[in-house]
Amino acid sequence: MATTMKQLIDAAYAISTFNDGNKSATTEELVAVVNRYMKTLYSFAATKNKYYFATTSIVAGASGAWPKPPTAELIIKAALEDGTEVSILPVEDMVAELPPAIYLLGGSYLPCGRVADPDPATASIVFTFSARHTDLATTGLTKAQADALELDASWPEQFNDLPVLQLARYMARKDGRHDEARSHSEEQAVLMAQFQTHLESANAGMISRFSHDRIVQPGASVQT
Repeated sequence: MATTMKQLIDAAYAISTFNDGNKSATTEELVAVVNRYMKTLYSFAATKNKYYFATTSIVAGASGAWPKPPTAELIIKAALEDGTEVSILPVEDMVAELPPAIYLLGGSYLPCGRVADPDPATASIVFTFSARHTDLATTGLTKAQADALELDASWPEQFNDLPVLQLARYMARKDGRHDEARSHSEEQAVLMAQFQTHLESANAGMISRFSHDRIVQPGASVQT
């Protein structure tokens, strides 16, 4: 069962007797704090274990390109719907790998222009990526609606104290309780180290032929 905003807010209020639910911050204000922080945590996770929050999305071509999935933090791979791998190349070297291949420009992927490269008019791309946390609605909510908002089910609840401490630190800083805010920051730092270890060890049993990300070496280009 996913964690609700009410659970996080109640836990944050309970950390200090100085936290007043009627004065420290509005529920919408606290939802916005959690929304920003969860995006930061998922971005951090993508750098430590890109598979941890991984998912896939099939993207159809539009206007000569494939838009980057809006929930993607870090693209892991691309493939055609039949499973054929599509290389993602830098715009400076669009012949670094044999086709099919695409390149990223702005927020969209484009074909590299060779005969065997995919065509946005006829082909969809299956993107595998490390996902962002879903946006939490932060305006126009009743308190009951805000309380009922949930974190993504993919979030490991054993680390709920991270957003709880973020809320408590926010309220302490807002009230000028700087010593208390520093204490929360120190506790967060310890928990973040534990979260990083959790991310890095999550795939310990995975067997892979590749121990690092692929890098194209100078002079290794192939053009067709």
